[in-house]
Amino acid sequence: DPFNQESPRRIRRISYFTFGMAAINAVMELVRHISVHGFSAPFFWLSMTTFLLRAAQTLLLGTGILIIAFILEVGVRLQQEQNLTV
Repeated sequence: DPFNQESPRRIRRISYFTFGMAAINAVMELVRHISVHGFSAPFFWLSMTTFLLRAAQTLLLGTGILIIAFILEVGVRLQQEQNLTV
């Protein structure tokens, strides 16, 4: 049954996990880049652009999953109301 109370919570947890992994990946990538290249201008800005694009992709993924959880939560409420009216 996809419209049970636990489904939105589980999907929301997946979204939070995705946000957490994005944060950890961002810190690890920044530390790796600084340890390899230092703050040399051409490498630093090119790598930071790539880094920001990857971070934006992951944040969009997490936001999309969070939106799916919200939609499913609305579906659960509608299903509960329908069950009460029958």
